[in-house]
Amino acid sequence: MFLWVQRLTLDRARQFADMSELATLGDPLLDALSQRPYATFAAHTLDRQAGAAQARLLNELAQRAGLLFFFHSACPACATQAPLVRTLAKQHRFSLIPVFIDGQDLPGHPFPAFKPDRGQAAQLQVQAVPALYLAAPDGQFADVGQGCHQHFKTDPLLECPFGSGEFKL
Repeated sequence: MFLWVQRLTLDRARQFADMSELATLGDPLLDALSQRPYATFAAHTLDRQAGAAQARLLNELAQRAGLLFFFHSACPACATQAPLVRTLAKQHRFSLIPVFIDGQDLPGHPFPAFKPDRGQAAQLQVQAVPALYLAAPDGQFADVGQGCHQHFKTDPLLECPFGSGEFKL
């Protein structure tokens, strides 16, 4: 009896799957292929287009805002993220102001010029480092990310390689 019910259930499931496939193939809102192509060449083309659009947006943003990078000399995530932030700034022509929290440089001295924290971290409510902010000339600031958590993703270079680890202030 159990095997008969199982066979009936499997047949019904197969019919449902077949009908679902027919329904989604004709509807671009339901068809996953219209969202992200499975073919490698198409996926690579889409990735290149998205990368180029992202680079244009970052270049435009760099014309209107700079970056503040807060770090602590004993923070391993800061030491890892510093060259990535420097690369991001150089690649997209952001002006970059590295700000040390503890009065010491990072190992390897990744920044030729950096500034001491003179209350900026408290004013911007920096809770964890590394912390990255967009800074507009008119005095507006936007929190890009603190610790290894980002509030919005601006570039794959800024992804944290340490999972959820962070250096609390």
